[in-house]
Amino acid sequence: MIATVLSLLVVAAAFLNASPINAINRRQSSGSSCTTNGQWACSTDGTQLLECAYISSTALAYATIETCSSGTVCSVSGIIGCVAGSAPTKTTTTTTTTTTATSHSTTASHTTTTTTTTRVTTTTTTTTSTSTAPSSSARKVVYIDNTAGGLSAADLAVPGYANNDYNYINLGFWLDAGAWDTAVTWVNLDSATRQSYVNAYHAAGKKILITAFGAAEWPTSGGVNPVTSAQNLAAFVVEYSLDGADIDWEDNNAMDAGTGEAWLITFMQTLRPLLPSPQYIISHAPQAPYFIDNTSVYKNNAYIAVNAAVGSLIDFYNVQFYNQGANTPYNTCTTLLTTSGGDWPGTSLFEIAGHGVPLSKLVIGKPITQAGASNTGYTDPTTLASCIAQAVADGWDAGVMGWQFTLDPTGSWIAQVAAAL
Repeated sequence: MIATVLSLLVVAAAFLNASPINAINRRQSSGSSCTTNGQWACSTDGTQLLECAYISSTALAYATIETCSSGTVCSVSGIIGCVAGSAPTKTTTTTTTTTTATSHSTTASHTTTTTTTTRVTTTTTTTTSTSTAPSSSARKVVYIDNTAGGLSAADLAVPGYANNDYNYINLGFWLDAGAWDTAVTWVNLDSATRQSYVNAYHAAGKKILITAFGAAEWPTSGGVNPVTSAQNLAAFVVEYSLDGADIDWEDNNAMDAGTGEAWLITFMQTLRPLLPSPQYIISHAPQAPYFIDNTSVYKNNAYIAVNAAVGSLIDFYNVQFYNQGANTPYNTCTTLLTTSGGDWPGTSLFEIAGHGVPLSKLVIGKPITQAGASNTGYTDPTTLASCIAQAVADGWDAGVMGWQFTLDPTGSWIAQVAAAL
């Protein structure tokens, strides 16, 4: 036992002195079991980046995300990916330790031979990152709804082709009739290219989701069966290697009629078991007025009722604080955060939380430029950042959402706004 402890101490010291691969870089083997979905690790020889991922509905294991090229080595310390350096080499030393154990009447001696491994790496002053994680864990959501066909990797915000701080990429749209807009491009990618994009998103700490419905489909008013719709959406997510679904349900007629709530509740009760947490993410993107606490407006209480019934099945809400007319523009810190007023009173950020929706799930959604708004709701990024800082000071930290990526291809908007998170 003493020899074993001494051996472990020698190994630990060797790892602490290694660079750039050091003690905080997790060491695992591809295929070995793990416990935390999305956790990064390096292979035992330092040549591969691994990610903990589901291999079945209940089992997690490390999978190879990237194999480092010549002259680079895996890192998960600060930089996630392959960085400049040499793959580790082994030197072996043999030590002999004699331990003595004393019993009632005899003394036994034994010799234990242990082997320790020292990792030797070569580093340079210039580090090249294959991919980097977003600057914080706060949600930074963006929608990509481009009607042009054959979008490039940069158009799809794929890391390595587009540099930005978004960590949730929502592709628009999935309709009950099938893929639409950007989703068509995703479906038409060959499987190898699509998987390479997924790997790039994951290596950079990003999730890729499909957004359902939007303004293009009012499924409840259209008589779509919520069970069938949920089943088809889940099948799409799985078939096309996505991390989940975002539900952008905007069927105003159904909400006015009091039929939208039951449809959404049944839909979620079907969808969540098919896309179980935490393996898959399910977000919703309600318009802020759907949270009004006034049954004379929405007789069955709209998203307040949905949240009460199935909110535990929804990971977070990308609340659309825009396009609600001149009387409730949500374009100042007051109307956005504390007192919405106008036609939709009680629907600012903290007022919605007061209706029983967890503050931690309420992502602030805004058009990235004025061109992203059909009417009102645009807030310049400097003002928006100040509002976000105010909300953070008051205990909010859910994140921000921008509509849409074509208005922020360089990532400057999200960098400025998210700096306040």
